[in-house]
Amino acid sequence: MADEIRTPSPMDRVWDFFISVKLAIVTLIVLASTSILGTIIEQNQPPEKYHQIYEDWAFNLMDRMNLFDMYHSTWFLLILVLFTVNLSCCTIDRFPKMLRVVRNPRTKLDESLEKTLSLSDRWKRKGTLSEWTAKYTEALSGSFAKPKVTEEGG
Repeated sequence: MADEIRTPSPMDRVWDFFISVKLAIVTLIVLASTSILGTIIEQNQPPEKYHQIYEDWAFNLMDRMNLFDMYHSTWFLLILVLFTVNLSCCTIDRFPKMLRVVRNPRTKLDESLEKTLSLSDRWKRKGTLSEWTAKYTEALSGSFAKPKVTEEGG
């Protein structure tokens, strides 16, 4: 039997939408942009003041969009709710993996892990391994917690 491609259910699609990092980025950009707009446009002033600053068509448009009390407007609160739901779903989705990493940290540096580290390097030093282990352990212990030293193959 050929491999069947599973079609995601509507709930899977909704979940995938809410755990999307792209959604979080877009929502943050929209929140930042609208917050800048809310900072530029004075909030909660009397209508007469807005009529002095803006022409009638601009005043009417901004009033319909609730830009004079933007932070309490329905559309702004909905963006905040969307961001909150997105952030909560991302946290729920990634929490089990993060918990596994915290509970069972990788203490052995194998080649596959070493290749993923951007700041790894190899050095040739004179002296024995135990001498250098003691020196590095002492140096790291001064600035950080005492490192856990593991040995493999001697």
